[in-house]
Amino acid sequence: MHRLTESIIDNATIILIIAHPDDEAMFFYPTISRAKRLHIICLSNGGYDGLGEQREKELQRAARRLGASATCVNNAALQDGPHAWDPSVVAANVGPWLHAGAVVVTFDRYGASGHANHVAVYHGVRRLAQTRRDCRFYALETAPHYRRYIGAFDVLCAAVRARFDPRPCLVQCP
Repeated sequence: MHRLTESIIDNATIILIIAHPDDEAMFFYPTISRAKRLHIICLSNGGYDGLGEQREKELQRAARRLGASATCVNNAALQDGPHAWDPSVVAANVGPWLHAGAVVVTFDRYGASGHANHVAVYHGVRRLAQTRRDCRFYALETAPHYRRYIGAFDVLCAAVRARFDPRPCLVQCP
């Protein structure tokens, strides 16, 4: 299992694939804040609660602050909600944004928070990873469920882990 290293972050174009605006900040900020060249592909505008237009604007502002670009795909089959998306639709909407040499970063099979849309993003991107040998694919390593309940002790555990393995918690997609 390979980890995304700082030299890769420094020298490659990072394409971050997320489901909703704010996923970039909630789950990926430590990695994307280091990227020299970053493009965020967001598959929905996050409009489940009726605030999609506002959330899309927030994504654009966040991208500008990071010195990045962002695209909100907004396909009718990829709307924010509790239902899983079809991975083939995810792959079809992500594929055109990839280019040779790109480093693709997304969720792992657990989707960080378990959200069905996040999990579907992983499965769609994984399909692309099986055919796009000209790109490198990495997934955020979801923390075990118990860590959500150990509070301040988790900070200590994370600090110890970082001391011995300071690389970002992104692993190469299988």
